[in-house]
Amino acid sequence: MEGMSWLGWVVAALLGVFVIRGTVHFDLNKWLKDRRKHRLDNARRLCPHVEADMVNGQPAVKSLFESPFGTVASQCQQCGVVFHSRQSVDDNTRYWAEHPVQLLERLDRFKQLAEKAGYTD
Repeated sequence: MEGMSWLGWVVAALLGVFVIRGTVHFDLNKWLKDRRKHRLDNARRLCPHVEADMVNGQPAVKSLFESPFGTVASQCQQCGVVFHSRQSVDDNTRYWAEHPVQLLERLDRFKQLAEKAGYTD
């Protein structure tokens, strides 16, 4: 009787392994790819689309948007986002020029997330 009990546990354990293997499938490469994409998306959302610089001892903000020849759209050279309105680009640059402390904080956070995602210039 005890031999059957032990054999029953072994059979149940083997069936459990097959059931779990059949229902749970974990692909490490896909997970790493998805994680990198998620981190890049988060970094792009934090991109201020400007760079801070010092000109004659004064802080200056330069827009990173460039308009490809023959188009009206502007693309950020840092994150790749596209704006179709020149007014939006100007408003963005003006906002960050008026809030330099927040800009520096945003740039630091953006760089941290970009490094985590493996994004390099």
